Amino acid sequence: DRLAMRSALEGAGATRQTLEEEQRQLVKELEDKKAELRRLQAEAGDADFKLELVQAKLDETHTALCRKEEYEKDLIRKFATEEQQWKDSLSQARAALLQERERAAAQADQLVTISSDMAQQSAEHMRTGGAHLVARMGEVKCPICKSMMDTPYSLAPCGHAFCRTCICDAVTSGEPQCPVCSVRATRRDAAPNLALGVLIDAVRKMLASPPVS
Repeated sequence: DRLAMRSALEGAGATRQTLEEEQRQLVKELEDKKAELRRLQAEAGDADFKLELVQAKLDETHTALCRKEEYEKDLIRKFATEEQQWKDSLSQARAALLQERERAAAQADQLVTISSDMAQQSAEHMRTGGAHLVARMGEVKCPICKSMMDTPYSLAPCGHAFCRTCICDAVTSGEPQCPVCSVRATRRDAAPNLALGVLIDAVRKMLASPPVS
């Protein structure tokens, strides 16, 4: 019986040692698992932090792209507005040039007519001693200073002619209107009347030359 009991006790001791060894092994494995879990949690935290950094960078890039897109749209609108303004200015300049060309052509035609008339009148003057000049004096007299015009200028709205200095002073310092017919006119409406200038030069030459008897 003692031998059986001793054998039983020795077997129980061995079993206990085995259980203790298994317990230590399980504790060690548990500690390893906990360490692995802490490592994975740390890596997950780093991954979350990196993910937040990437998201912040993406948000910053998106904001920059939106600003760039809006800036480019503003530039396009600005360029479109400036282009339209240039087109409008060009159209106005072309219209003004066309109007000036038409005015110059009309004055050129008038100049041709007056030159032809003056050639005939010059011959008549040589015969009549300048009596025909009396009828032309009204055309070369300035309505403001009542003298023969000096550098004749005409107003575009009405066509009345004056000395350049007289009409510029009249529409600049006084009412912006024609002194003859009161139609509205400004300094920009005054332009040289080349045809009338030729007539005035011819009249002055004829007045300066003695009549032939």
